[in-house]
Amino acid sequence: MSQRRSWQECELTMLLLQYADTPTRALARSLGRSESAIYGRAAIMGLKKSDTYLAGPDACRLRRGDNVGAACCLLCFQGDTMLPQ
Repeated sequence: MSQRRSWQECELTMLLLQYADTPTRALARSLGRSESAIYGRAAIMGLKKSDTYLAGPDACRLRRGDNVGAACCLLCFQGDTMLPQ
């Protein structure tokens, strides 16, 4: 099990300034932390993704109502058989 690393003031500042409009994966790479650590600390800090970010292509997993993968399932399968591609 890896040991937890305390958040430094500069990391918290970067998170505060960039979380709303930056993909979480990019922030995680920049800070050397996991995506779940970024999401968790952002929640503790009360941070949210901006409306602009949520409307963009990077946020498809975060938008309510998006059914990622549904189009593939509907197009590729009919009953119990897979349609040719």
